[in-house]
Amino acid sequence: MNASAPASVKKPRVIGIVVLTLLGGILSILGGLGLLALISAANAGATGTGDTVPTYITLLAYLVLILGVVDIVAAVLLLMYKKLGLYLAGASYVLSVLFTIYNIATQNATISSSIIGLVIDAAVLYYVYIYLTREPDKSFFS
Repeated sequence: MNASAPASVKKPRVIGIVVLTLLGGILSILGGLGLLALISAANAGATGTGDTVPTYITLLAYLVLILGVVDIVAAVLLLMYKKLGLYLAGASYVLSVLFTIYNIATQNATISSSIIGLVIDAAVLYYVYIYLTREPDKSFFS
């Protein structure tokens, strides 16, 4: 065996981050649609009483939908080894973590109800960090 021969370097396997990003995107879209349905039902039930759902909750529901779509786009780009997919996934999941922390801090959610989402977020952010900083992984993303 020749010691000076370069070792063959294989492309990193991105299926893990793609599956997690797709799963996170689908769950975000389902959660956003469910929240919009609840907002619509609450507003319809409050007709004539003046009690409506605050506007910021509706805006947060749309933000969750947008993050879900961005996650799915990022997953497709990651499957094609595009660096933009890493950036989109990183930005989306950082926003998701901040949103979850805000919800826990304001007691709109509990840690036990948010743990699955936080685990998915942490795993995707770890993969993004690895693929952006370590060689030879980062050299495969264009």
